[in-house]
Amino acid sequence: TETLMPNLMLAADAPHAQLGKPRVVTVTSGGMYTAPLESCDFDPPIAQAGRNFDGVKLYAMHKRQQVALTEHWHRSYPSITFVSMHPGWAETPGVQNALPSFSAQMQGKLRTPEQGADTVVWLASLPSDARELQGGALYFDRQQVRKQLWFGFGTHHSEEAIKELGENLHKYI
Repeated sequence: TETLMPNLMLAADAPHAQLGKPRVVTVTSGGMYTAPLESCDFDPPIAQAGRNFDGVKLYAMHKRQQVALTEHWHRSYPSITFVSMHPGWAETPGVQNALPSFSAQMQGKLRTPEQGADTVVWLASLPSDARELQGGALYFDRQQVRKQLWFGFGTHHSEEAIKELGENLHKYI
């Protein structure tokens, strides 16, 4: 649902894009930096019986897909501004439950939820002609940032891979 649901919502709402200068801010996760772009695995975990299920890996993969889809949507729907952002590592129940050792080790060093939400609010409230607003870009702490770590982890992806992801998702609409 991390990947499929936003695509379904966009397909339903895209015709209304002519009503103003809409903007979509996709909230992703810095966890996406650990995952390559994979475009073909949209089965829910229950359908993946027999495979080794790794919730943290699947989460990172879907967050990587969100960033790639934001680029795809930016090109596919020029009347809508699409951006993505990640809040950094914030002390949330999700981090505490999914990564308990990490959460314990980082106690007192993680961001507050309010600090994590700052860039979402900033992106959503910028004027539509703001110079800082670059469609298809990824933001962190009110700055545009790279979508891959400099050393890569195999996370660099091509325009063709992004297009394939978008086309594969379109089959579900």
